[in-house]
Amino acid sequence: MLRSLVGSEMCIRDRVVESQALAAVDLPPLSYAPALPRECIEQNRISEVQLELVVLAGQRHDRVTRDGFRDGFLIGDGTGMGKGRTIASIIWDNWLQGRKKAVWVSASNDLYHDAMRDLASIGAHELLAHVLQFPHQTGDELVADQGIVFTSYSALARGYHRATVLTNWLGFGFEGVVAFDEAHAAKHARSGAAQSRTGEVLLGIQRELKLARVVYASATAATDISHMGYLDRLSLWGSGTAFRTFEAFRESLDSRGLGAREAVAVSMKATGCFCARFISFQGTEFGVRMHKITEAQEEICLLYTSDAADEEDSVDLGGRRIS
Repeated sequence: MLRSLVGSEMCIRDRVVESQALAAVDLPPLSYAPALPRECIEQNRISEVQLELVVLAGQRHDRVTRDGFRDGFLIGDGTGMGKGRTIASIIWDNWLQGRKKAVWVSASNDLYHDAMRDLASIGAHELLAHVLQFPHQTGDELVADQGIVFTSYSALARGYHRATVLTNWLGFGFEGVVAFDEAHAAKHARSGAAQSRTGEVLLGIQRELKLARVVYASATAATDISHMGYLDRLSLWGSGTAFRTFEAFRESLDSRGLGAREAVAVSMKATGCFCARFISFQGTEFGVRMHKITEAQEEICLLYTSDAADEEDSVDLGGRRIS
């Protein structure tokens, strides 16, 4: 069916698998025809599994709920599946349909170069000149009449004016792509007194931009029911669903353990708002090797952690910036 939509053969270079629960249910029929150039597909710049996500996202984005919010899509693919290239393809698909403003939020500003690489790798060279860095000074505004704003969660969360700058630039009735890469950064969006500023900002942007084509990307989005509060555009709760609010959704399912999480994931795949595949490790061999960190290496690690903390970025125990 996918080949009939795009009119081309596509290769799959690696063995791709799903969890047993997800593999037992089919995706809905595919009907959306993306606007990506034929050479992008014929030259295998995106794989068949990546193109499938572009089609699924396009189908979801054609739907608007009775509350007036456009449905979103969650990319749950694991490491190595090319989530960045998929996001780039979704943005390009919409750009070619005249939606020439987009937002790409990622874990760190350091990933800007990765986003540029993903756009170039799919052949979207015309977009490279339109990638905009989010303004960092108070009072600065976005003035370009088209472009892709690349920013990080920490940049958006530093000051209440930043999200307003973004939504003002996009404008009322904006229907382009807003992609939340590594979206689990907002997992405490609805944690009561422990609500994170990042989660608050994400919810606010989604409320403000009712018709935006929202894409979430996270391999761990559905691993904890209580951390799914930022997924407002998946029609898991709200008008026309079994749960009026996220709190009702969480209370009903959170205490039911792994079975409930699997049931939610299966339901999401069946309705076409979620897909999660992983590269198979069949035939792979693993070994453990110990490396003793020298005093000089330990000092570098501590300095890097300290620098990131000074910039209010989140870091893991190794000092790597993850915000």
